[in-house]
Amino acid sequence: MASEGNFTRHRRQITGLRFKSGFISLYMIFLAVLFSDRTVSAKSYYVDMNASPNGDGSPQHPFRSIQKAADLLMAGDTCYIKGGIYPETVIPRYSGTFKQQIVFRPWGSTGKVVISGSDPINQADWVAHSPNIYKTSLLLKLGHENQVFRNDTMLVLARWPNVGEDLLFPTLSTMQKGTTANRIVDSLLPPYDLENAYVWVHAPEYWSNWTTDIVGFGRHHFDIVNRAPFQGAMKHNATEGGQYYLFGAFSMLDNDNEWYYDETTGTLYIYATSDSPSLGNIRVKQRKYAFDLADRRHIIIQDIEIHGASILTDERTSHVLLSGLRIYFPYHAEQANEQYGTQKEKGVVINGTNNVIQSCEIAYSSGCGVVLAGSYNHLVNSYIHDTDYIGTYASCVQLSGQRNIISHCTLTRSGRSVIDYSGMYQCIIQYNDLSYSGLLTSDLGVTYGTVIEGGNSEIRYNWFHDNKGVHRNVGLYYDHGTQNIVTHHNVVWGSDLSALMINHYAHYHLVYHNNFSAVQYGFRSRWGNKYLPSLQGSEFYNNIFSGPVDITASDYVWGHNLIGYDMLIDDKYLSAGSSAVDSGIPIEGINDKYIGSAPDIGAYESGGHLWHVGHNFDVDPIVDTAFSLPRHRNLIENAAFEHEDHLKPWSVTAGSVAVQSGYKNQTTPDTARLRMGKYSLMLKDTAQIEQQIFDLEPNSTYRFAGFFRLDPGERAVLGVRKDDGQEVLGSVIYPSNNFWVESVLEFMTDPDVDTVHVFVKRLPGNQGNVFVDDFGLILKREDDKNVEEEER
Repeated sequence: MASEGNFTRHRRQITGLRFKSGFISLYMIFLAVLFSDRTVSAKSYYVDMNASPNGDGSPQHPFRSIQKAADLLMAGDTCYIKGGIYPETVIPRYSGTFKQQIVFRPWGSTGKVVISGSDPINQADWVAHSPNIYKTSLLLKLGHENQVFRNDTMLVLARWPNVGEDLLFPTLSTMQKGTTANRIVDSLLPPYDLENAYVWVHAPEYWSNWTTDIVGFGRHHFDIVNRAPFQGAMKHNATEGGQYYLFGAFSMLDNDNEWYYDETTGTLYIYATSDSPSLGNIRVKQRKYAFDLADRRHIIIQDIEIHGASILTDERTSHVLLSGLRIYFPYHAEQANEQYGTQKEKGVVINGTNNVIQSCEIAYSSGCGVVLAGSYNHLVNSYIHDTDYIGTYASCVQLSGQRNIISHCTLTRSGRSVIDYSGMYQCIIQYNDLSYSGLLTSDLGVTYGTVIEGGNSEIRYNWFHDNKGVHRNVGLYYDHGTQNIVTHHNVVWGSDLSALMINHYAHYHLVYHNNFSAVQYGFRSRWGNKYLPSLQGSEFYNNIFSGPVDITASDYVWGHNLIGYDMLIDDKYLSAGSSAVDSGIPIEGINDKYIGSAPDIGAYESGGHLWHVGHNFDVDPIVDTAFSLPRHRNLIENAAFEHEDHLKPWSVTAGSVAVQSGYKNQTTPDTARLRMGKYSLMLKDTAQIEQQIFDLEPNSTYRFAGFFRLDPGERAVLGVRKDDGQEVLGSVIYPSNNFWVESVLEFMTDPDVDTVHVFVKRLPGNQGNVFVDDFGLILKREDDKNVEEEER
């Protein structure tokens, strides 16, 4: 274990991440402050939707609206809300303070408090239009985001085929012979008037579904604008064998709980056979947000239901606690394409810093449940389900930002993945029950990410299971261009293709103590598209695979793994006498508390703690914020210039640099200004950048590597400067036909010094370009080799 002195130094390297021996619940901190440090000068205001409009906010004469209280609430004040439905967007005028938060909560046991984004329609305003169809005149302001409810149930915009019982398992029709990218042919198509109608396209091999306009129609066919997101005859284009539904035409209004809105006349139509709308409670969405917390701090919202609306935050929002909320239908839209967006950034969007979602249920979103962005934000002990019923790249949780945590959550039933972590940096995903992905898409994982510079993000102590995608369904999926991720103590089952998938290139993945079970492969890592296979700096130890592994790269480390362990399929825990017991190797920070002569192989230690996953609304969990810090992780921060200000904590010590931006993936050759990702760095004139590295082990060999793309006549070099000023330089790097080329420098640390500066220097040359990207610094193992063949 690292000494306290070494630990303290490492905290300087990654500020705020290291509480190695500590656990913390931000919710507990919020409550401790809430109940112990609030002063007697704090005021309470009361709200009752049935009160007089002239109330003064006292219990005897409450306000009628929450906003009336929100206009007055100052630090330390509380708003008590009586049960009822409040159709408003609440905008607090002031912020609280660290010890004096502003609180919104129910008023005792007076009933459920609902803040609604929808307004009721006056019962007297409905008139019969034709048999089973009723109409009323009103203005709907949200365009393709319009939404209609009967009581708590969402109604469906008129469509064919009728939706069925479940938005995640919709009834669809099939494209027939003669279908092209711009025309869909179907002999079952009724003779509808499809003027101004739309179609949702579910192509045969579909990463993402999409919508588009119908621009012409005839007998058994209609013509469309091809807005396929990934075009190709057998991919996302409309083609024979694909499926679809039509929506948005009055002629399709033929089923209970359907609606249609004529924007030209401002008329809403409802189809109902059992009773007229006047006998029910029809509501229409008119507001997107229940709370607007932009530029607000230190606010608690507790035990309230939000229906048909979300919560607005921005980059200045901080120290907000959302506790015990039930948020239903936080986002809805009918369209998903390049014109309207894919909805993967829609839902309950958490920006800013130090915000917490705790013990909440969030459900029924056409986009995401939660978009966890910003920094130091926590999603804890929450149940998020039934998301991405539009079937795009949305998910239960879209994880991005820095130092965010998803802990003790149940995430289930999503059109695509339950977590998309493509934007995560120095994040933790732990103790979650993750399941039932792929209900509307394929070629995905239960969790998925592509082009990730994870900053040693950790995915640990989770269950991944039951990916229902029809084609190429995977458990834990790292697609092309992922790096700097630690994956340990996870249990994966219920996928067909592979339990673990890592596409190329993929650098500095540390994969320890996992159970990987799938029908075909335990682990598959084959494809790089325009890139050669590479798992540089990656290592795999103490894992169990129920099936074979299929790996094309050779630059990785492999040891003490079990392949073809059939018992894993039926039992995630090791039985007595298992060959996995005491067969692993110690890995500092990962398996320090093993039982027996050696660690067991797999996710659970026999006789050890049986950690549990998922939410439990009866118990607030203790959230472990400490990172494991395995010895062989990449020690370079912001290794690909994707995060922070795209330079920090690198410093420019000579010349000048320019951040390069764009987007690069695996589909084009490695000749662009950046490798896979959105950013790289250009070294101008004789520029030099460097980064200080802490906690190096004495008398040890380290490997410093990075990638360069140089114009003809240019040169560059890697270097290491020790504390005594001694510099170790690598070989001079020369152009390579406009391709990126890797440079590697190995060096030995001194006996009593644990800090060095690594640097990258442009040497004198012509006036061409020098680009740098994807750096790594790792402790080299004495047995640094691929031992896979030895184990087989």
